[in-house]
Amino acid sequence: MRHVRTPLIASVLFVATIAHAAWLGPSGNPVAPTFHGRPVALYRDGGSGVFVAYQGLDVPGGGSIRLQHVLGDGTIAPGWPAEGAVVCSLAVTTELGQLKAISDGAGGALLVWDENFWLTSGTFYVQHVLASGARAGGWPARGRAVLPSGTLYSPESVADGAGGVLFVWSAGAQILSQRIRGDGTNAPGYPATGKVLLQLSGAGTWSGPAVASAHGGGFWLSALLAGGDSLTTPWAHRIWRLGATGALDLTWAGDDGNGFIIPTPSNALASGLATVLDDGGNGAFVLMSVGTREVVTHVLSDQSIDPVWPGPLLDLGSIGDFSVSQQGTLALDGAGGLYAQWPSENIPGASGSLRRARIDGTLDPDWTAPVPISPDYQPVLFADAAGVYASGMQLLSCPEQDCSGVSAIGRWSANGSTPAGWPETGGAYRSPGEYALPDSAYGGVVAMVGDGGGEVFVAWTTPDVRTVISYGIAATVRVMRFQAAGPVAGVGSRAEGPLAIRGTRFTREGIRCSISGAAAAELMLFDLLGRRVSRAEVAPGARDVLVPGTGALAPGLYLVRVRAGTAEAHAKVFVVR
Repeated sequence: MRHVRTPLIASVLFVATIAHAAWLGPSGNPVAPTFHGRPVALYRDGGSGVFVAYQGLDVPGGGSIRLQHVLGDGTIAPGWPAEGAVVCSLAVTTELGQLKAISDGAGGALLVWDENFWLTSGTFYVQHVLASGARAGGWPARGRAVLPSGTLYSPESVADGAGGVLFVWSAGAQILSQRIRGDGTNAPGYPATGKVLLQLSGAGTWSGPAVASAHGGGFWLSALLAGGDSLTTPWAHRIWRLGATGALDLTWAGDDGNGFIIPTPSNALASGLATVLDDGGNGAFVLMSVGTREVVTHVLSDQSIDPVWPGPLLDLGSIGDFSVSQQGTLALDGAGGLYAQWPSENIPGASGSLRRARIDGTLDPDWTAPVPISPDYQPVLFADAAGVYASGMQLLSCPEQDCSGVSAIGRWSANGSTPAGWPETGGAYRSPGEYALPDSAYGGVVAMVGDGGGEVFVAWTTPDVRTVISYGIAATVRVMRFQAAGPVAGVGSRAEGPLAIRGTRFTREGIRCSISGAAAAELMLFDLLGRRVSRAEVAPGARDVLVPGTGALAPGLYLVRVRAGTAEAHAKVFVVR
């Protein structure tokens, strides 16, 4: 993936508020302007809605990361601007990169993102946002750099349990960490260059550390030791416990000083990036690749494999010919089930596999084989007692690192069947049980978060111009809510409802208006002297309309009027170059 800085373009102060009568079905509600291919992040607002983070319109001097507040009914929270509120100035995200929202434990979040990651100036940043959506006091408008500029390592991050965030990454023979507190300062004992957790004394390199919060405090850490010191296990996954401060628990050093070795067959090499998940009690589950198989194990806090399990490793299925550089995902359903998703290439058109196991180390007999799903890139699982949601992006091609793909969300019942309300048959780059997220090609990472009641919110980006779709063009962040029965019930098609202007924005091509209404309409654009600047016909149904001839408008305030019979809707847009 080639990651380049988005050039500064004309920006616009949104005056019209994006409003929605309700959720608009699988196509999602447009909530803010962004750039296509940039990642989005979601976190709950403490009520029934969510905050969505994204790279928004530029501010003077550079880019910005913004928040939009979407309520549970799909409307924008009162007082929030249509373009979103700036929480980071002079900041950009990376195409198909990371943007995470990590809870601060007080209703706010720490936003973590990588910036120009594939350039020598790239690094990771963090910004603290309060429960109100405002930037926390004492934090720089730019955000805090996690690592020195040009340190090209990709850290894993997790809430530190004290209002801050812990980062862990590998650098050859070392595993390092950084801990940034909620006030933006480094925790004691963590220098600017990071704290060395592990240092190999012999041959080998660490790869793909994974970190997760541990029940009762502290953390789990897992990593692959490639070509290590031991002749009997030259490639093996290791696991450790870290204390509440992030320090290594020395009782987990292992015989060779490099952690508890997860047993693997003598004729198979461990590979890939592991995923670790706390079991909520006395141990952790670890998902990993061994040979051509995806396996999971249960490690207890006394440094043993769960004796209830029939064997040390539970074989979930094949990874096929898939590259092991992608990471799988785990989710507990609270009903004795453990869902695992991993990249695979077993069925044409599906790049991932999903399977339900039991926490006693057996496979669910209702899932006689892995279910093919489309996502393989940064997938997200959310499980409940009735089933599991899975969302993510399927990478289709990566010529010269300019990756492209499509995104989807699916739902499967606990017995492995497709629930009513979800597609029973597949389609292009979509498996049975999945909705393809509209216009998501080149759309970047999909975000998903539970609403606390068995439903999920999903966010992604769609391009404003669909004739030529590429990274960095003007786009819209879309958010949708799904339930076990499919898209939120009671929502009609996008062509229904009263005439409304849901939002306006200025792009490279000109002024764009998001219109909804059942009837055909006429759009008129006026300047402040009342002179008509442009006119467009609007077909029935909600859609994005490019107002013709507005790409070279002079800066200033313009008035938008849409009329269908006796119904009218009005908005304003202020263009600033």
